[in-house]
Amino acid sequence: MIFKTRKITYSLLLFSIFLLSFSASALPDNLEEIPWKTWQENASQKVQYRSINNSNLIEIKGKTTLKSSLSAFLLFIQDVDNINNWLDSTRKAKVISQISKSESIFTVYFDNVWPVKTRQIVMHSKFWQKPNRSIKIQLSDASDKVSDNKSVIKIALHSAEWLIIPKANNYITIEYTFIADPKGSIPKWLVHRLSLKSIWKTLKNLQQQLPSSPWQKLHIEGIVEM
Repeated sequence: MIFKTRKITYSLLLFSIFLLSFSASALPDNLEEIPWKTWQENASQKVQYRSINNSNLIEIKGKTTLKSSLSAFLLFIQDVDNINNWLDSTRKAKVISQISKSESIFTVYFDNVWPVKTRQIVMHSKFWQKPNRSIKIQLSDASDKVSDNKSVIKIALHSAEWLIIPKANNYITIEYTFIADPKGSIPKWLVHRLSLKSIWKTLKNLQQQLPSSPWQKLHIEGIVEM
């Protein structure tokens, strides 16, 4: 099958799986030295976090392993009609600018996960397949690409990266790490709790739905499977 660019790019839904938290601040140079704490885990998925020194920021990492091809995973997350069945608290998403099949600027709206007002995030996304066949998706903040809207609050993205690693027997490991600021006057304890619970729920939805998805029968031209 020749992969056709849809209304949403590979990473559009990937990133949005877990929009989260925190107060804006410069990130420390020694971030990699800060140990991770496990919030919750089971045999197939794990959610971790770590506090950022001298700031109110936290970094969150979600990781899961499930049965799927790389192509099926990428096609699944582009199925816009199905998004509300697995992506926690999402209202809608749309592409602002399609730069290429692997690069775009898009926005996603979230309800429920944040009290009071809808949250919006605008992101520049770019993905590529590495020599070891894993797929990396780099995301950066693109809030300046859309006008301010008083009815929503813009989430500020500090960093975000996805890594999809093919395994033996048609399994993949999906890892997402990010730091974001939901803005507004949300108590820190509530932000953290909502963020962690939302990530966990989305990973669980992927576990339940992706392996049996009809996308498993299709292949994206140019993607090299295990």
